[in-house]
Amino acid sequence: GSGNNTNILFSPYNGGSAVTERLRIRHGGGICFNGDTAAANALDDYEEGTFTPVYFMSGGGQSLTYHNQEGYYTKIGRLVTAQIFLKINTVNANGSGVGAIGGLPFPMSGSNSGYAGASMGYFNGLGGSPSFVHGYMEQGQYAIYLYTGLSSGTSQNITIANNLANGSQIRCSITYQIA
Repeated sequence: GSGNNTNILFSPYNGGSAVTERLRIRHGGGICFNGDTAAANALDDYEEGTFTPVYFMSGGGQSLTYHNQEGYYTKIGRLVTAQIFLKINTVNANGSGVGAIGGLPFPMSGSNSGYAGASMGYFNGLGGSPSFVHGYMEQGQYAIYLYTGLSSGTSQNITIANNLANGSQIRCSITYQIA
């Protein structure tokens, strides 16, 4: 392409004639592949970074010190994948409400994105005898709300008072859409 407002196209040649377009750099921003020209399908953003995750209670009042607070993310277009490692050093105050992991780098989209489930890779030192830990992210939120699955087959909200103590840790990941 040449001139103003022109896309740049990449099409390999086979014996002197062009074959199917493989890559398009759009003059309006973004990259499209294999002949796709739709702006909505253009890859227009890629980002990697870190963030500082925290435990919090929806009613507030918690006070914790941490041994580890590690958060890493990759954002490709509207899709964010985050990995989290939280390990508590000391619980000073429990707080009230529902327990969550906050501080994610972007809020989940508020429209047509459903709920994102967190994948727990490891948890240790959680009270209440959980058989598993699970969490989800709500639309418009920057947090993963945490629950424990009990051996009775029921689930309950994780709270600092009932489930988190000195040395408790969670390692998890979540993938979700943003606006």
